[in-house]
Amino acid sequence: MNILLVDDNEWIRSGIKLLFAQEPWINIIGECSNGSEAIAYLEDNETVDLILMDVSMPVLDGIQATRQIKRSKNSIKIIMLSMHDEDNYINASREAGADDYIRKDSDPAEIIRKIREIGAV
Repeated sequence: MNILLVDDNEWIRSGIKLLFAQEPWINIIGECSNGSEAIAYLEDNETVDLILMDVSMPVLDGIQATRQIKRSKNSIKIIMLSMHDEDNYINASREAGADDYIRKDSDPAEIIRKIREIGAV
């Protein structure tokens, strides 16, 4: 599964890559630090199966980016990955078209399980 990581925190991206290094079926094909970069990345790369998208980012947040991506590339699965657990963030993410919402402090096995479910791997 080809995954695009979108998070403004480089430490988070590094940790996710380290976690996924043990999963041979996961291929991190790109990283972006905001939603605007993710949209630009998708214009040049057709091989993204799933995006792990942070909610709160500068330039273009994850909710707005998800809304834009789902309009033009609805087949790409998007899992929001955030520290926010308030209903307004979860509801806004789902309304924007996110396929799931996971807290960043979730058990790593839970994150991998959700990715497997969403991607039907």
